[in-house]
Amino acid sequence: MLPSASNGVMSLNAIGKVKQSWHDHGWLATALAIVETAFRPVFRLRRRCVFVARLDEHRAPSVWEADERLLIVNATNLNSLPARVWEFLQTEDQQPDLLGIREGNTLFLVMDGVECLHRGYVRVRDAAGSDRKTVFFGDLETLPEIRSCETVPKARGKGLYRRVLNEQLRFLASLGYQRAVLYTMGENTASMKGATAAGFKLHRRLHDWILFQLLVFQRVREAGRTWWRIFVR
Repeated sequence: MLPSASNGVMSLNAIGKVKQSWHDHGWLATALAIVETAFRPVFRLRRRCVFVARLDEHRAPSVWEADERLLIVNATNLNSLPARVWEFLQTEDQQPDLLGIREGNTLFLVMDGVECLHRGYVRVRDAAGSDRKTVFFGDLETLPEIRSCETVPKARGKGLYRRVLNEQLRFLASLGYQRAVLYTMGENTASMKGATAAGFKLHRRLHDWILFQLLVFQRVREAGRTWWRIFVR
């Protein structure tokens, strides 16, 4: 039986991703990624970096270009967003964050007319069900979190992530918070650079070995110490 057209498209997409990874990261990293994907139902490695920013220092307002407009969305204006904005926010993974706005969390958007260029949430309530127990345990657990940040491809390279982070930190400082947290995946060097440029400092490194999508062996590196945690997802 001949493969369907959709299977053919999926195969071409997979080949394209492998070629791009080979070009960007080399053959060894690409081979390791392929092996990791094949074994993911049984075993998966996850690397995350936790950053902390202090809010007790003065921060100048971010500078915006003429066609950029920062929109801060809370429970009072959530229902009045334009239709194009709603389209941008309707991916499945954003739904917990959107629900959290009604509980007291805040969404930051950068608009170009009616088009969204960047989004990022500030969580001060735990309605989003974030990884507080697996990422922000200990003294970080009660701090406000900046999460779910994304810049559309055409707007990347303009420092939007850094500039919005700066405004989010100014916002949290105005509410009386002393520190804020965020985390990135270990391979997301662009996000790490943006967070560092906005004043965040690397605080904690997490390496998780996940068995059968359930049991997690976690290595924690923080303040010159290394220790292990074991828990069920």
